[in-house]
Amino acid sequence: MFNPAAAFRQLSIARKVTVLVMMIGALLVSGIIAERLFFGDKFVGGIAETLDDTHQNVAPWLLQSLSRGDKSSAVLLLKDSSHRNPQLAFRLQQQAVEQPGPIFDNFAQLSAGGWQRSLEKTYPLATADANYLLKIRGVGPYFNDEFISHLLYNMVVEAILIVGLAAIILVMLEQLVFRHLRHIAAQTEKLSIDTIGNPITLARQPSDRESEDELDSVVNALNSMRETILIDIKQQAQIEDALLAAKEEKIETRRMIERVKAANQAKSQFIATMSHEIRTPMNGVIGMIEMLRDTPLNDSQKHYLDVIFRSGESLLEIINDILDYSKIEAGKMNLENVDFDLNELLNDCVQLFSATTHKRDIEFVCAISPETPTQLRGDPTRLRQIVVNLIGNAFKFTSNGHVMVLVKSLQDRTSEHPLLRFSIVDSGIGISKEIQRNLFQAFNQADTSTTRRYGGTGLGLAICKQLAELMGGTIGVESEYGKGSTFWFTIRFDLPEDKQRQPPSSSLALSGKRILAVHSSPVLVTAFADNCEGYNMKCHHVSKPSDALKRLAHQTPDQIYHFIFLDQRIDGEDGFALAQSIREIPAYAETPILMLTHERTTKFTMEQLMPITSILPRPLTAHGLRTALLAQSTGVALNELISMESKAIAPAQKLNVLVAEDNAVNRMVIEGLLNKHEIEPVFAEDGQEAVTAFETASPRFDLIFMDCEMPNMDGFEATEKIREYEKNRALTPMPIIALTAHVEAEHRQRVFNVGMNYYLTKPVTMDKLREALTSVGVLKD
Repeated sequence: MFNPAAAFRQLSIARKVTVLVMMIGALLVSGIIAERLFFGDKFVGGIAETLDDTHQNVAPWLLQSLSRGDKSSAVLLLKDSSHRNPQLAFRLQQQAVEQPGPIFDNFAQLSAGGWQRSLEKTYPLATADANYLLKIRGVGPYFNDEFISHLLYNMVVEAILIVGLAAIILVMLEQLVFRHLRHIAAQTEKLSIDTIGNPITLARQPSDRESEDELDSVVNALNSMRETILIDIKQQAQIEDALLAAKEEKIETRRMIERVKAANQAKSQFIATMSHEIRTPMNGVIGMIEMLRDTPLNDSQKHYLDVIFRSGESLLEIINDILDYSKIEAGKMNLENVDFDLNELLNDCVQLFSATTHKRDIEFVCAISPETPTQLRGDPTRLRQIVVNLIGNAFKFTSNGHVMVLVKSLQDRTSEHPLLRFSIVDSGIGISKEIQRNLFQAFNQADTSTTRRYGGTGLGLAICKQLAELMGGTIGVESEYGKGSTFWFTIRFDLPEDKQRQPPSSSLALSGKRILAVHSSPVLVTAFADNCEGYNMKCHHVSKPSDALKRLAHQTPDQIYHFIFLDQRIDGEDGFALAQSIREIPAYAETPILMLTHERTTKFTMEQLMPITSILPRPLTAHGLRTALLAQSTGVALNELISMESKAIAPAQKLNVLVAEDNAVNRMVIEGLLNKHEIEPVFAEDGQEAVTAFETASPRFDLIFMDCEMPNMDGFEATEKIREYEKNRALTPMPIIALTAHVEAEHRQRVFNVGMNYYLTKPVTMDKLREALTSVGVLKD
């Protein structure tokens, strides 16, 4: 079905304007024609002629009748005319005043219908006696010939006017609007990435800014949109360039990362190889020195051997520092997470420097605040490495005075993840503020002269810093030049899963007890004050023997001391003599007297030791002090860590041992060390010989030392074949101890993965060998 509205919407603007102009013109013309044709007494010319003709016909007869005074004849004449012409009506009226009524009137019988036209005319009649008026009314069809001719004429003329007007309007619109719109559309269609920079213009001279019309506004809007698009395109191009650059940078970064990884891997491999290559001959040097020590030597020869041995150990420390730094830089430093006793760890660290303390007369004290948890979970190896490094530095730069190790908790004891602060305080040369800024960077030392005077690689503090950060802590230094230094670091630990391992508090056994400390060391004053306060003990200090004897001799019963602590040398006087004098005071004849000495008990006579209850060898630790006080307070000596030297004894029966080692010098070292345990080993020079010797041995070997890197077949493959042989024949696995110059965690893990039982790094010393034999059960405790 035809829809005019839809058809109109589909027309172009020009055709829509044409249709609208013609419709509006038609409406206007229709109104004008209607006003001309349908309103007013128009188009009655035919009726007027009929009225005039009738007047001419009846007027003479009426005048004759009226002249005679015969009005009835006049009436009959008018009736006859009305009958003959039904479209006409007559009214005859005398103009005399005395006779106002009409002589004849039949207007009422004739009326115009809805679509009829009517006309009324008046004609005067005059006689000698009177004047008369004759009114004639006529009716005719509404759409008569005159009306139709005028209608057709007006329609033709007005149609011509409408079409002309529409044409004029369209021509004006075409010139003023449509051609410009087509020009704008053509330019817009041609726009592309290449031509969007060309402005859109009109096909005319540009208007003044003050006289811009709507087309100028449209063009300006399109140009503004074009410029916005152009800006967007430029921005998009910039973004694409940036993304492309970022992608290229990312690709280059990945390449750099791969190169760095490859370089780190190459560096790690190089350092590991160098470590192995250096450790292998060092094993021969240090091993031979250990065996040479057991031969008859004079004092000079022993001194030379000690120098060589210490030099070899220093070289190994440098190798270890370089290897650790390389691991940290490559991100390959893996931390352990095991349970350990902080007291035992610090005691081990302190004992390493006991000889230095005795030789250089430096007061060395280790104190742990009582609220600090000592049963922890973390990496004891790396903690020991940091502590030993910082203590070593303290002794290196301290010629006299003191070195203190202080440990305290920065959190409540109930914390599941305690944060501990370790402080190493010394009275050495100190460090200036300028040097402190770069102190923890690699290959930096406190002074350029220290490399020559004190030695070292400059890696120690850098390694300590990175290890502390790996373990969730920080490191720092507080120092003034010439006034000593305090190096501190913090580490966050976990508590052991078995929380019952935490030692019971000593406050009940020692609470309320009184102790008199007699010594001249200000460092011991600090250590005693902190620890005794934690034990809820009352501690008094005097620095002269005479003052101590005066105080003890004049004490009331409620002021009696339960413990007396003496230094071996007090203000230049002998501590043993003071102890003998104290015993002569009746109130202190049985009081426990603890003596802090520089030597072991074997250096003293029985007469010196007689008044002494307990000997505390330097360096003094909080754990050692607490153990001694508890032992004397309760009468029960607490278990202490027994050194491996006292535990290990020779095996009860002769052992059959196989050693797989390709290096002749290393074979001599292993043989010499095993001979000291009355073990005669059998040797194999590569893995294949070791496997063959194992399979053909009768009786079976009790133990195998397996070098990891050997020609033909290495130790890893040899171990796998031995384990497979045992599995196929349901044999009890034999203990296998790895011999290797590699110290990396990956290498150690591979040792255990192939089935070895222990890891022995070169150079092999008597202590390391004894520990390995004990660990695999060959030596019994």
